[in-house]
Amino acid sequence: MILIDVRYLPPPPADPATVDHPALAWVLACLRQSADHHLWLAPARPDQAPALRRAWAAHLPAHRLHLAPSVQIPTDPAHRRLGAILDRAAVRALAPALYWLPAADDLPPLEPPPLDLPCATLATLSGHLDPALLPWTTATGATARYWHWVQLAQRIGHPDTPEAAARLQDSLLVPPQALWPIPAADPQAQAQALARFTQLAPPAPRPTLAFVSPLPPVPSGISDYSAELLPPLARHFDITLVNAGPPLTDPVLEALFPVVDLAAFQARAGDFDHIVYQMGNAEYHAHMVDLIRTWPGVVVLHDFFLGHMHAWRQFQGGIPQALTQALYDSHGLPGLRTLAEDGVEAAILGYPCNRDLLSAATGVIVHSDHAQALGRQWLPGDLADQFHIIPHLRRPVVPAPDRAAARTALGLAEDDFLVCSFGFLGPSKCNEQLLQAWLDSPLAARPDCHLVFVGKNPDSDYGHAIARRLHEPAGQPIRITGYADRDSYRTWLAAADVAVQLRRHSRGESSGTALDALAHGVPLIINAHGTMADLPAEPLCRLPDPVTVPALQQALEQLHADPARRQRMSAAGRAHIQHHHHPLTVADQYRQALTTCQRHSPVSHYLHLAATLGRACPDVTPLDSLAHLLAQQVPGPRRCYVDITALRQAPHVTGIERVTQALLLALLEQDNGAGTLVPVYEDPAAGGYREARDWLLTQQGLSPLQGDPLILPRPRDQFLGLDWAPAAIVRRRDQLQAWRQRGVRLGFLVHDILPVTDPQWFPPHVPLLFRAWLDTLAALADDCFCVSGATADALADHWRASGLDPMPRIQVSHNGADFLADPGLPPPPLSAPVAQAVREGCLLMVGTIEPRKGHAQALDALERLWAEDLPLHLVVVGREGWRQDSPQDRAPVARLAARLRQHPQQGQRLHWLEDACDGQLLALYRGAWALLGASEGEGFGLPLVEAAHQGLPLILRDIPVFREIAGDGAWYFAGAAAEDPTGQGLARCIRDWLDARAAGQLPPAGGMAPPTWQESARRLWALFGEVGDNSSSRH
Repeated sequence: MILIDVRYLPPPPADPATVDHPALAWVLACLRQSADHHLWLAPARPDQAPALRRAWAAHLPAHRLHLAPSVQIPTDPAHRRLGAILDRAAVRALAPALYWLPAADDLPPLEPPPLDLPCATLATLSGHLDPALLPWTTATGATARYWHWVQLAQRIGHPDTPEAAARLQDSLLVPPQALWPIPAADPQAQAQALARFTQLAPPAPRPTLAFVSPLPPVPSGISDYSAELLPPLARHFDITLVNAGPPLTDPVLEALFPVVDLAAFQARAGDFDHIVYQMGNAEYHAHMVDLIRTWPGVVVLHDFFLGHMHAWRQFQGGIPQALTQALYDSHGLPGLRTLAEDGVEAAILGYPCNRDLLSAATGVIVHSDHAQALGRQWLPGDLADQFHIIPHLRRPVVPAPDRAAARTALGLAEDDFLVCSFGFLGPSKCNEQLLQAWLDSPLAARPDCHLVFVGKNPDSDYGHAIARRLHEPAGQPIRITGYADRDSYRTWLAAADVAVQLRRHSRGESSGTALDALAHGVPLIINAHGTMADLPAEPLCRLPDPVTVPALQQALEQLHADPARRQRMSAAGRAHIQHHHHPLTVADQYRQALTTCQRHSPVSHYLHLAATLGRACPDVTPLDSLAHLLAQQVPGPRRCYVDITALRQAPHVTGIERVTQALLLALLEQDNGAGTLVPVYEDPAAGGYREARDWLLTQQGLSPLQGDPLILPRPRDQFLGLDWAPAAIVRRRDQLQAWRQRGVRLGFLVHDILPVTDPQWFPPHVPLLFRAWLDTLAALADDCFCVSGATADALADHWRASGLDPMPRIQVSHNGADFLADPGLPPPPLSAPVAQAVREGCLLMVGTIEPRKGHAQALDALERLWAEDLPLHLVVVGREGWRQDSPQDRAPVARLAARLRQHPQQGQRLHWLEDACDGQLLALYRGAWALLGASEGEGFGLPLVEAAHQGLPLILRDIPVFREIAGDGAWYFAGAAAEDPTGQGLARCIRDWLDARAAGQLPPAGGMAPPTWQESARRLWALFGEVGDNSSSRH
């Protein structure tokens, strides 16, 4: 692999044919010639990185583009050395055969590339060599091994004639094999010549490999697989076996390989070049979970679904909450909800529970296209794209098995027709369909035709139902052999004419029995399900999925009638095993996959970087700073951390916390367990943010895990202030600023800015805190998402008046309105007086009791109407506000609450519900005459859309946000409360509304089309979560 440092080249155009820069043409020619060349991007400033990455992404895939870590490091002298160390460590982790620094002739003296690299290093100019440009150079290294290490003071040129090459060779003190002429004018010829540099690396001893797997005598198919794989794999690796089971019983393995237990492996795990974990969905693999997290390696995934293994860890393995943890880490809210509502079996059948392990692995090997398709279905795209497909190995059966001897041993005649189904019986094997197809076929009545299930029948209702039908055919009885040891199994394979291997409910596993049938030359009937669909057509009779009895019956009868076809299928099966599944072929594919994972896997890069920094940096920076920087390099999908600090602490979910909860749950459902969205909260004692996983678990009725981990966002991650937690944001200003400088995008939901525009409506401390919060957003935010256009306009006007330029991008994302869906169970009944108010006719006010909500004006107006003996009730729903404030600050709210409680009409025509549940509020929305929205200022007006969702008419104060939300679907009254001190104007408006209601002239209640919370969450995520890169959106 050549690593090309393009720091001194211009970004390439989309069309290579338009390139007129010689050095750039040379680089593009190299990229076209080889899929193994990578680019090193080192822009002068961090904000240039997204555009540079996009320009090169048109010419090669993203995994071959590497951004220099030093781009994220401050450029002051104190950090410059650390940036150089990070760059050098990152290049070493990529392990290129050649580090190439191309440049143009017209540049000033160039900085050298990172030094002390274990590869050839070359700097070139695009024009002819000028000997005057050759600097004083030195060379070190073991020239006998044909490596050359060149330390560059400024730059060197590439020779374009043999004479120039000879002069340059003398200057560099390298052997003749290291340099030769590189044509100056032809990019294609230049690329071919440059590739010869990669051939200079010396032959290396076999790399060491720790092989972690069940081994014989463990009764597991993976144990048998490993025993067959290991000898050919030893051609490429110096292997040590890691055995957590009983002592080894395979004499070949004992003779060929050293064996260590888990403790000995962990003591020297860091010394191995490679670690391979053979992972399956059984208890024999439970110990690998912690090993993979501590000592990452390549995971060979035999079963895509690992839920049963995690369930064993939790219920038999003594690891509390192991399954819960795996569901949370891999699938988030949907997985937890299934566990809580439907139980363990539904959760482990419905969810793979593997992403946490696969994300920690240095690579993943699967055996089929189907397994990779499952990866793309369940895993982030960048993780699934790193899967390596290596066919399940099977050794050809040479010489061919002795069919006559096998039939003699089984008591079968040479001309008998024998159909076998191999493996344990069970619903997933479709045994009942095969049984019925046989019984429906004329074959069942023939004495020379036999159906045999070679395997154990379960002691279950399914097994008993199968057993009861064995003697139904008029010909030979159907047989079940019970458990078949290896010799018996091979005897049946040698004797069989046809094997039938059917599947349903596949979990991504490969069928070893199907491959055994092909290896033995047994014609195979399968259905196109799971990995079976990937098998070639020639040796198979492939039935549609799901399999039907008539199709299976027809296939059996056709193969019985066509011995020549069976002979062709037999030969094709043997050939397929020879060419695609031979252990030597598979072992070579392992070598290629492990080498690729070591060189190119993000986890491998991180591990190499960690090891290098651990050796190089203790005297450069404090260890905690080093750990912080290293954590930025941890690979994984981009995450959006969603701040729910206030929601997590709220004793009652009302107001903004209600919005936060509804949006959070909708976002998590849309995330579909992808792990992109992570709820977090501020922990002042820890000085940072933690994952809110225990809160999420308790919300689902599940037991919490062992504490919430602190988060450390990486470049390209996002932080969304979904909650309104101003004190926390102000406290964490420096930390958030540091995240932003490292490439984390910051967005905040803004519900209103009323404490700034109308401070008279709030306690004195609220406007002060609010201004500090807005100042923090002005300094940090990339995006602000306002819940209404009115709030967005007010926020833009405020920042424009303060001279903020550029300001964060301001966008509108309206709230939803469907969290009052019918719960299905009857809510607590309304009290008798309130129920009577609904029957007789009432206006409904919903919202916290505080001065700006207009309750006082509404009481004044209703008192006038009641004085006229108008039979109209007023129902107020909402808690008393400002409860955490001092008695002096909350005096206005206390006076209003006292007026409500002590009103002469309380319990008669005035009704105050301080703790109404959602079900009761839903009944009021459905039964009231109208919603009275008298608030003088709102950011959105959630009761409006809730009421409209239920078709309730609206009587609203004429303020901009209500006009924006309700449009023409409401009855408006004008003026502020101060302009109507006696309530006379509002009383007149209500009378007019009552007259219009009686005349059938109200505005259409269905005029509004409020979004659901799912739609609101999709809008918010489209605005923020799917941003292509994390470049600043300020303008």
